[in-house]
Amino acid sequence: DWRSLARRGFHVRKFGLYFGLLIAWQAIEGAARGDPATGILLGCSWLLLLGAVVVGLLTALARLTAQNTVYTVTNRRIVMRHGIALPMSVNIPFTIVDSASMRAYPDGTGEISVALLQGQRLGYLLTWPHVRPWRFSRPEAMLRTVPEVARVSAILIEALRDAAVAVTVVDDAIVG
Repeated sequence: DWRSLARRGFHVRKFGLYFGLLIAWQAIEGAARGDPATGILLGCSWLLLLGAVVVGLLTALARLTAQNTVYTVTNRRIVMRHGIALPMSVNIPFTIVDSASMRAYPDGTGEISVALLQGQRLGYLLTWPHVRPWRFSRPEAMLRTVPEVARVSAILIEALRDAAVAVTVVDDAIVG
């Protein structure tokens, strides 16, 4: 879901708030200096334009990322196909899955992160934004902003069980 990806993966709202605060600060500072209203508006307009460009680019990137990403759960692996300019595929066999966890959001979307066994690695930069944030030393694959995440999580649990991977469900975590 590109809207959820824009909000949660690319932090579009936070950037909008940041530029809104910069504009307010610019306006308050200009008023405190006694600048004329036209000077204040001119000073704020370039920040508004810059903020609109940044938010617009991030939103477009989220939309393109969502449109060019396909997650597939088979009976033996998870396949992540992604890439806007350079399409890539990442195959994660169930035999190297250590654990998985799910996070559901109120809008019905969610994220499923997959931790790999010790010694198995993913390239963080090559798979970004489909990796769990801030896990640089042991990157975890992440199925980002998946619609109907509870149903997808149930499919993953069943596939892991059918592949004879020991599965334990603890709250929203799937432990292999």
